[in-house]
Amino acid sequence: MRFSEIYGILENVDVKKSGLVYENKTLSNLIMLKELLIFLEINELDFYKDEIDYFRESQIYSTTQDSIDIFNDSKYTLFSKSNYIVNSISSLKLVFSKLLPKPNENDLSIKFPKPANFEDLIKDMAKIEKQLSIIVNDKDIDSSIQIRKWEHGSYWIDIAIGTTIAVNIIGVITWAAAYISSQVKKNKEQSLYLEKINTEVTMLKSIGEKQEIYLNQLIDNEILNIQENFFDNKEDNERNKKIKDTIKLFSDIIQRGGEFKPSLISPKEIKDSFPDFKNIDHVPSQIKQITQNSNDEND
Repeated sequence: MRFSEIYGILENVDVKKSGLVYENKTLSNLIMLKELLIFLEINELDFYKDEIDYFRESQIYSTTQDSIDIFNDSKYTLFSKSNYIVNSISSLKLVFSKLLPKPNENDLSIKFPKPANFEDLIKDMAKIEKQLSIIVNDKDIDSSIQIRKWEHGSYWIDIAIGTTIAVNIIGVITWAAAYISSQVKKNKEQSLYLEKINTEVTMLKSIGEKQEIYLNQLIDNEILNIQENFFDNKEDNERNKKIKDTIKLFSDIIQRGGEFKPSLISPKEIKDSFPDFKNIDHVPSQIKQITQNSNDEND
């Protein structure tokens, strides 16, 4: 997980209200601590796993009340572990606030596929930079790209996109690419299955050709959707090719483990234009989503 993601998650924690309170033999504020533990688990902050596991097996989970009397020395350990979590979260928030640049709602985060060598990384960077520039420099978008930062110890890079509409269209293109990526994966699995049952080579070739035609049709449908939502000229063949090349490139990057995400502080409508990379194999077409939403509104 990126440092900026961790910081964004921890910003939602009110450390002053989350820790255990110890007085005499009584530990209180159990409900708030349990809510914090659930929050840390949901957000996959695994570096607190040992502490969370300890609390799960402790006496504080033997009650639904907000306080409990504990007569053995475990109360000291529980209080100490609670302080460790709360104090470390507070420290992390302070350090990240000093080290990380302030997020911008028009930032775009890109995770590059893990390269076999430096040359592969450079090639992916050059291809993505070229296609992003083509999209955001379109006269109807009229935006720009600037490097913001590399994420320490990872293949993530943050870039500043000049306008909200540019981030929005990149999100829709990314969604289309994720959908195409999921379809490519399904087709590959089908082809491997057919090979496994010794289907004739000529039949496999025919299926492969039909799959290619099918995928190109899916891409064309996605392009039509993008044109209708972002551009006045719906029949700009040159622009269509640029978008198609970008979808294909993004799809390839996604299939190899890459990701494209908006800023953590982007508006909800921008975040919703990007696919859920935790469920990348089941991303639906946005065209289907739009159709479904329209039907729901009519109902």
